[in-house]
Amino acid sequence: MLKIDLHVHSKYSDHPSEWFLQKLGASESYTEPEYIYKTALEKGMDFVTITDHNKIDGAVYLKNKYPDKCFISVEATVYFPEDNGKVHILIYDITEEQFAEIDILRKDIYKLREYIKENNLAYSVAHATYSVNGTLKPEYLEKLILLFDNFEIINGGRGELSNKSWENFLNALTEADIEKFKEKYDIAPYSLDPWKKAYTGGSDDHAGIFIAKVFTTSQGDTIGDFFENLKNKKTMAFGRHNNYQGLTFSIYKIAYEYTKNNGYFSDHFIYQINEYIFGEKKLGLKNWLKINKMKKAKKKGKKIQGLIADLVEELQDERDIEKKLDIVYDKVSLITNEFVNLVAKAVGKDLKKGNLHNVIRDISSATMGFFLCSPFLSTFRLMFENRDILDRLIEDTGKLELKKNKKILWFTDTIGGSKRCVGYTEKNG
Repeated sequence: MLKIDLHVHSKYSDHPSEWFLQKLGASESYTEPEYIYKTALEKGMDFVTITDHNKIDGAVYLKNKYPDKCFISVEATVYFPEDNGKVHILIYDITEEQFAEIDILRKDIYKLREYIKENNLAYSVAHATYSVNGTLKPEYLEKLILLFDNFEIINGGRGELSNKSWENFLNALTEADIEKFKEKYDIAPYSLDPWKKAYTGGSDDHAGIFIAKVFTTSQGDTIGDFFENLKNKKTMAFGRHNNYQGLTFSIYKIAYEYTKNNGYFSDHFIYQINEYIFGEKKLGLKNWLKINKMKKAKKKGKKIQGLIADLVEELQDERDIEKKLDIVYDKVSLITNEFVNLVAKAVGKDLKKGNLHNVIRDISSATMGFFLCSPFLSTFRLMFENRDILDRLIEDTGKLELKKNKKILWFTDTIGGSKRCVGYTEKNG
């Protein structure tokens, strides 16, 4: 059984779509192609590729250096010419000359689809239910179903709800659905049985953290066997679905790489803490002394310093990435809460005194807390946006059995500092 992570980014993907990274001025990825190659093979992949946005530099580098193990791929940003709506199409095992053609044709999804068909290229529609530029509509999904047969159903950057809902919808397609879409848009389907789709999976890793955590499998021994099976709808996807903790962790990692590459804060203790979080660095004697000093400060009521010390200590012997995610999420949440509480108390105190100068100073000092919070807030939105688009498509096609209504009632007394909580969940359908 062959295994390949069919969606990975390198340092050549340099235009982030995430708001926090845009504001920071960071690149989309800082991962070296060589690291992707070694990591993928170490984690059991049989072949390696890189799918940067509209660039093949990293993939060409690996293909030239490891011709028997690598192939050239791209994640092309493709446009619906009628209204400039964007989607991403992963195209595999191409030549540099074919990429040049793809880079021109991607401005028109209909022309690119014909090029893919005529050249019998291997491909997959990436994260179809994610709105690349905020213009996703149910009509796009209906058109994509006609235009293409291969879809990414496990995208390692998307949550399980998004991935599974789309997979379930594709599995429920019928010949009657295709006829309805065909009559509606006058688009010829990709194949003779377009209600049957081929599935792929890829980590969509940008930070070098989740490479090969998602992959596509196929029978066979060679890369030729793999792509022949993909074209004949005989591949399967396996791996982890993302959550907003994981996405936040990736954004922090990219932000860390940004500061590292630009030499910012390299002598600052906070920068060194990032090396303990994201790297394999062990605490030296000097920093152990700093950690012990911070732990003593916790006993004197300085909770933030104590939480940072706890974070570094707990990460020292932990190598499992999922457990690291939990540790960082828990501690950063507590640090952020404590920071916001301190600022709020200071603002309240100065407001009572009528000291507007100090109020402005207090609010300005909240910048670090906002910096810590921002990735959590923006990724939470990213994980759950566009859910209504697929819901509308489900309703329009009458597949209401696919729609699960979930009601949650949650009681908590953690606001007062207690750790206890009571939850109740009800699922309809």
